[in-house]
Amino acid sequence: MTTIRRLTALAVVLASLLAVPATTSFAGASSATVVAYNNLGLLNPGAIAAYGKYVWVADRGLGGKGAKVVRVTASSGAHLSVVSPLLDEPVTLTSDGTYVWVVNAASQGATHGSIARIDIATNKVSFVAQVSGLSALVSLAVAGPYLWAAGVSNNAVLRIDRTSLAVRTISSTLFYPGEALTADSKYIWVSSDGGGPLDRGSLARISTATNKVTAVNSPYFNDAVTVTSNGTYVWVPASNHVVVKVDIATSKAIKISSTSFSTSLWIESTPRYAYVLNDFGNPSGPGGTLSQINALTNSVRVITSKSFLSPMGLAILGSHVWILNSSLSAAVPATKNLLVRVSP
Repeated sequence: MTTIRRLTALAVVLASLLAVPATTSFAGASSATVVAYNNLGLLNPGAIAAYGKYVWVADRGLGGKGAKVVRVTASSGAHLSVVSPLLDEPVTLTSDGTYVWVVNAASQGATHGSIARIDIATNKVSFVAQVSGLSALVSLAVAGPYLWAAGVSNNAVLRIDRTSLAVRTISSTLFYPGEALTADSKYIWVSSDGGGPLDRGSLARISTATNKVTAVNSPYFNDAVTVTSNGTYVWVPASNHVVVKVDIATSKAIKISSTSFSTSLWIESTPRYAYVLNDFGNPSGPGGTLSQINALTNSVRVITSKSFLSPMGLAILGSHVWILNSSLSAAVPATKNLLVRVSP
């Protein structure tokens, strides 16, 4: 393992404003409601995470300016922006309740970047590690004492000690470009749109106890670009309107099909449900749909809303699902509806 030099900078915290919620009714039979949060000061949001009291949004800024991480208090909608030279085009983030961990696509090159962390108590931003081999798909997960990162090193996953910041690279022939990861109490799950029986998608798992990498073989993993685990099942969206459900205990994989699974780029899960955010397919207008899969029965409930204009990310906090929209879509009016809260 290599110890990474730590560099601390004081974050500039902008004034907090109260977001203005706007309640929107769903089209269709769903009884769920949506609250849209406006005036959050977002320029180019690209990633979302949630933990404890807060929802966090990575804002890459525009034209090399305005990059920041926005913290939204889930209960009130109050928000503040954390700004620092160490937040340089943030592309993804996650929180462990003490820190927010951020991957930056540094301006000096498309394949280089860095990892920083925000102290939630003080909003100070610290340097964690330099990374290379930055791909278009970058993901983070927290498991035990470590932060795990995919898409920041070619055909490898990084494991970072959250206390010492020591970095270890875990390489495997089972990792392919375009990989994503998620974590549960025993495993790190790595999905990719390469490899597998058909060379069109694969799933591997890393034991958090031994770091051993094992393949989970199924011909269903076609174009696998995201993954989630609730500790009992692993869920992987695939092409052809399919989500693959893997029983962790048996490694058995089954297909769940629904016409609502149209370009399913984001997925999150709870013990009871998996939530799939789709880029297209909203019958009520432009935008995507949110699908809720019952973990026990595999039944699919489709939730539609005019607020799902141009989905960019998905997070779960308590009983709510949070959806991030892109500000660069013509479907999104200025800074409206960039963050929406769904109460299923």
